[in-house]
Amino acid sequence: MAAAHEYACVRPQVLSALQSSDVEIRSAAVATCNEANDGAAHDLVVALFEDSDAHVRGEVFEYLAEFPQLSDSLKLLDALGSREHVFLATCALQKLYGTGGPVVTEEDDDGAIADAFTQWRRAVSAHRGTA
Repeated sequence: MAAAHEYACVRPQVLSALQSSDVEIRSAAVATCNEANDGAAHDLVVALFEDSDAHVRGEVFEYLAEFPQLSDSLKLLDALGSREHVFLATCALQKLYGTGGPVVTEEDDDGAIADAFTQWRRAVSAHRGTA
């Protein structure tokens, strides 16, 4: 309980830090939102989805693996299709859609990742009514 109260006290500064020009501060702010289970910070964190820094984007994927929203689906599919953070992207998709497709890792071969992309694309399309 004390940690939650402490985070509540610093939350405005953490959210402000998401917009910092310093890469390390942005990255730490995303990680802090994730560790504090701050699902309410979703829109501010997702705004960094296309951050110029790979480490910041990695932290955003870590966050989305815990706090995905349906509005993230197409971005997660794009990431899977471009082989970026495939494990975290498929974890987030599985959290959103259940067993619509497999969880794959960066170590899986291209065929397995391509198959996962196809399955997840079908699951997302079916949910959106565009199958």
